[in-house]
Order: sequence, then structure tokens, then C-alpha cells
Amino acid sequence: MISQIISEFLIRRAVAMHSINYKDLANWEPWLGCRAVSEACKNCYYYSQHSSKFPVGQIEITNDFYKPLTHIPSEKFVATCFMTDFFIEEADKYRSKLWHIIKNRRDLNFIILTKRVKRVEKCLPNDWKSGYNNVILGCTVENQKRADEIM
Repeated sequence: MISQIISEFLIRRAVAMHSINYKDLANWEPWLGCRAVSEACKNCYYYSQHSSKFPVGQIEITNDFYKPLTHIPSEKFVATCFMTDFFIEEADKYRSKLWHIIKNRRDLNFIILTKRVKRVEKCLPNDWKSGYNNVILGCTVENQKRADEIM
């Protein structure tokens, strides 16, 4: 179950996503690799393109790990970990560095989508409180069964 604070934050920020122009969007893949967590993962675009490069359940840090600090101009929306999952367990040791980058780039809006909703709350930074104003959290819910599991 996700907390009331997290669920309210997800709803507020999801509304903001509907007006994003693709020219205002940048991509940030600090790591690659993933592991299936639901039946919808069978149709994942990531594994259709990269399954031979990364064993399931392993991640690899990319050259873009620090990209927002040097290569993304202000006012962009940053699609974060769209080729993996920001909250994947295998990235736990790296995530605090990403939160630090996100916190220091308040001029960017980071979009973080996940299927691992049950992990969100325990993976948030200590100073999260009611959220960072520059982070849009969202979750992928592919059917009613999954919706019931996370609520």
C-alpha cells in the first residue's frame, strides 16, 4: 500500500504532464537494464531492443549518469529512466546520487515513471517531505489487477 501523501503527490503531478511539448523534453538514462515485475513486461519496448545486451536483473551505469549537471539546458522536462525503472532494486546503491542531481537542478522537471510503486516510499530521499517541486512521479498500471495490488 502506498501512503496517502505519495498517492496525492502522484495525482497532482500526473495532471501537469498533459501539457508537455516534445521540444521541451530531454532523456536521461543513468543506467540500463531491468527485470520483469508484471505481465505487461512481456511487451516492454526496452527488452525488444536490448535484451541481448543486458542480462535480466542486472543494470549497467551509462555515460549519461551525470548528464543533467552538464548537458541539459534549463526549463526542460527530463524523461528519467524510461528505458529501465528508477526504483529497480539493483540500482539502490546509485539512487541517492540521482536524488542529489535532481535536487541540484531545480530548473529542470524530472519525470519518473515506475511499475515498482511499492518501493517508491522507501526509496525517496530523507528531505522529500511532500515532494520536490521539480519531480513528477507516475506509475504504470496496465490492468485492474495491478491497480488493486498497488492501492
